Amino acid sequence: MEEEKQRLSDVMLQLSGEIVGLQQNMKKLDEENKSLTEKVNLASVFVASEIKFSPVTVKNDKEQETNLAKKTSKMVISFAVQNNVNEYKNADVYVMIIQPNGKLLKNDDVWEASSMMTLHNGSKMNFTRKVRFEYLRGEAKRLIFSLNAPEYEKGNYTLQIYHNGYMIGQVTKTLS
Repeated sequence: MEEEKQRLSDVMLQLSGEIVGLQQNMKKLDEENKSLTEKVNLASVFVASEIKFSPVTVKNDKEQETNLAKKTSKMVISFAVQNNVNEYKNADVYVMIIQPNGKLLKNDDVWEASSMMTLHNGSKMNFTRKVRFEYLRGEAKRLIFSLNAPEYEKGNYTLQIYHNGYMIGQVTKTLS
């Protein structure tokens, strides 16, 4: 009996060691899976380039770029997006403009400005403008639009561009 008890105890000890090894392998595979999922998610995100954030004054139906807050009539935003992995029938990018006072610049469309986007970490944020477009894999898609606000204050304006919950571009413009 004692010999059988010792043999079973040894088998149990061996099995316990194997279980610990399997648990460590599962943890390692889970971490690798998370890392690969993150890489796949990042591969599906657009890359933004040629970002232009221009305060514009309109006088006699002519537009001219300005750096003066009191002369700014609107903000003209343009950028190119590209993705060599995916094709999108309806792609969305979200634009946030943070004013010098830290508040979000609201779009003329009250419904759009109060909407929320979901970030890759699950949190939600308001955005200034959503831009929807069709996209063919590999093309450099140029997007341009303007925003109007009743007035602009002096200071730094930060433009951030998001796709699939990831920030893909950022630029700051100073108005004096």
